[in-house]
Amino acid sequence: MDLKDMQLDGRVGSLEVIELGREKEEEERRRWLASKFLTQFHLQLKMLRVSGRPLKKAMYRWIYGPAEREAILVYTEVRNANPTPNPRAIIEIACVSSPAELLEVKKAYQLRYKHSIEEDVALLVALVGTYRYYGGEIDTRLAHAEAKALHHAIEERAFGHEEIIRILTTRSKAQLNATFNCYKDEYGTTVNKSLSADSKNELFLALRATIRCLTSPCKYFEKLLRNAIINQGTDEGTLTRVIVSRAEKDLQEIKEVYFKRNNVPLTHADGEQIRKAIISILGHRNADQRAKIFQAYEELYEESLANRLQSKISGDFGRALILWMLDPAERDAKLAKETLRKKGVRSLQVIIEISCASSPCHLLAVRKAYCSLFKCSLEEDIALYIAKPLRKLLLSMVSSFRYDGEDVDEKIAKSEADQLHDAIERQQLDQDHIIWILSTRNQCQLKATFNIYKQDYGNPIDEDIRDRSNNNFATLLQATVWCIESPEKHFSEVVRSSVVRLGTDEDSLTRAIITRAEIDMEKIKKDYYEVNKISLLDAVVDDTSGDYKDFLVALLGCGNL
Repeated sequence: MDLKDMQLDGRVGSLEVIELGREKEEEERRRWLASKFLTQFHLQLKMLRVSGRPLKKAMYRWIYGPAEREAILVYTEVRNANPTPNPRAIIEIACVSSPAELLEVKKAYQLRYKHSIEEDVALLVALVGTYRYYGGEIDTRLAHAEAKALHHAIEERAFGHEEIIRILTTRSKAQLNATFNCYKDEYGTTVNKSLSADSKNELFLALRATIRCLTSPCKYFEKLLRNAIINQGTDEGTLTRVIVSRAEKDLQEIKEVYFKRNNVPLTHADGEQIRKAIISILGHRNADQRAKIFQAYEELYEESLANRLQSKISGDFGRALILWMLDPAERDAKLAKETLRKKGVRSLQVIIEISCASSPCHLLAVRKAYCSLFKCSLEEDIALYIAKPLRKLLLSMVSSFRYDGEDVDEKIAKSEADQLHDAIERQQLDQDHIIWILSTRNQCQLKATFNIYKQDYGNPIDEDIRDRSNNNFATLLQATVWCIESPEKHFSEVVRSSVVRLGTDEDSLTRAIITRAEIDMEKIKKDYYEVNKISLLDAVVDDTSGDYKDFLVALLGCGNL
């Protein structure tokens, strides 16, 4: 790049800046350009008015040598501290740099700002103040002893213990890696995984970042880049810091790690591509496969995949994705908890769906998951939040453990069809024996009862319930009949009512598709088409958008219906 290519009015376009960025092979060449520009035009190169703040910041940092650049970065973090500097940027410089490189940063800081770096980063002085041994020698006995000390400090939650800080700030990287390996061998897990319990403690977060920088700097920087890109609105500050600071060191390795981790080249990465990759992978995996993915992710990256995605993806897509990733019993337990806190009988259909449209074993698993998650029983919360007579119906439904066989007693079916008809005619649907029939009989027995009811009285039982009674209890009882006799009919109606109203009911639409995708979605799609003369897939595409639409389409599959 020639200085005459720069416009003399002090402005520069993005193409010229990009050309300057190509001078990465020689730091001295860039500094020479800056010096010559000052001599020729009496203007510092950094004062050029570049359109776009992120571009200006990237160019500004790139002009300087690595030591001065990182000194400026530390000073910027200190100056913007609220109330303390960003430890991550300073930890990166202190732990990833060689001792000689760190010393050069400290010298550049003093030269530029007329005081020491240690004065400004008091909380991190131990990291920036040390000059580590850079050799490869290892003391195995020392590694075992200090692994034990680390474990004791973590167990006692003494993250700021002087011994721990001394170990992490003074030992060579080779010695620390040996210590961390001993820790894993002795205690069956990594140090960082042991530290995963307290994600809000600032010292804890700094400690984790320190260990990641010391043990796997490329993985550490890959994660920073991934998080900066996948966020809604790119984090240009982090993106600039990582790429500019690592371009002449290990960016090629970071790019390889990024591609291996995300299956997208870093040069082509953006949040949309990553979200599409998430949809492509998770949207086409069953519950067992998803569980293995989550386990493998946690073992590789020492964090929960669900927690990571939940912190980065929001809105209807985020909610649908998190529900899909949950274990089915845990998912239904959380849906039950949510619905009990809402108002309106329509939301209580979720309890009926869980009780009547799934197997007795699944219902039992949901009740166990509910106790584990919320430290009380599902029955307790129904009694707390729901008034009579709906409380009586819901309690009976969730507390029953139906027989799961196919045995049918025709005499009982005939007798109980008559009892149901009498209760409907008298509008006494909340009688104990009616609730007892619907909550305890196995599904095959109840289907036989409903068939006899239709044969003897001319109408399906759900239609008679709807026509004879117009109250909340009847609405839930109709949903009960549908979920027992024909779950696909119920969920087809849930989807239809979600998309035909003014403004999509995303919660109901998400629930119907997520919870039934691995059970009877093909039947639901068939029923939806027969009733509405439009495919379920087309209905969803017409009424949703963006990543949320793409994810639901992935779950629905590509069939004609």
